[in-house]
Amino acid sequence: MQFFLYILTFGLSIGLCAIGVTTSYRMKLVFPENHFSSLFYFQAFSFIYGFYGIWGIIISKLIMNNLSISENIIENIILLFPFLGIPFLIASWYLQLIFTFELKSIKTPRYFPILFFSVFSLAFLGAGLLFKYFLDGNISINLNDIIKSILLLNLLISVSSGFLLIVIPRRSVVPVDFLRRIALIFILAPFSLIIFYFLSGSFALAGIFFVLFYFITPALVSALFFLNEKPASVRPQHFDSLLSLCREFGISNRECEIIREICDGKSNREISERLFISLQTVKDHSHRIYSKTGVSSRVQLVNLVNEKIKPGPTPVKP
Repeated sequence: MQFFLYILTFGLSIGLCAIGVTTSYRMKLVFPENHFSSLFYFQAFSFIYGFYGIWGIIISKLIMNNLSISENIIENIILLFPFLGIPFLIASWYLQLIFTFELKSIKTPRYFPILFFSVFSLAFLGAGLLFKYFLDGNISINLNDIIKSILLLNLLISVSSGFLLIVIPRRSVVPVDFLRRIALIFILAPFSLIIFYFLSGSFALAGIFFVLFYFITPALVSALFFLNEKPASVRPQHFDSLLSLCREFGISNRECEIIREICDGKSNREISERLFISLQTVKDHSHRIYSKTGVSSRVQLVNLVNEKIKPGPTPVKP
């Protein structure tokens, strides 16, 4: 029964990974905003560590328990999976913070990447030397201590991201209510992982929930963006013709989507809510659209589009 649950959980992990990565990759291609690119790579590295560092432990333990290998050797081999996967986890933490900065329109300081990777690289190197020292001295290493350290660091990064999203008074590229939802996921997720992990020693289901929750968290962030980006509107009627027109004027895909909304008679606020971007972002895009097309008003823009795209609505009279 337990083996069947592991198989089912592994299949669900693959499904959540596929949903999260394909969704964020689709948005990365369609929308030009930097935070979609950071979201995609944050998810990719998180899922890589999930399969390597978490499932690596589970699968290797299931295999080696059926072999004639001493318990000490099994534990040392299993320790390699979460440890060697740490670079992927560090990369995901970095991209999570960059994703947060971009959502809050915070310019990443030049020294931040150097400082971040220097600190974590030294910590990883130090842990590696300590790991080698224990192995050379035939000293057993407690797997729980390593996992607890990783969970606490994950908690620190996630709470920092949530704090930045909620507290820092900067202009955000998405509405404040949506930021609160993302921050809530970032803050609650690591606490839930810690709770599930400490319960997993007593309840096998808690360990399964721990694995699933790890994979659900990044996929949920991507799903929230996908649902609120109104993906069904990305390819409306005549949108391919509109895309050709936009390429002619050097207009981005996101600006093209805004043109479509303008032609549908939406106000800036309605566009902001429909595309789930801030009102100021809509205004900035509109200004660039006017500059690229050489028009000075919405009416002129609608008439220009209607002249180029047939069939289309009747041109608006100024």
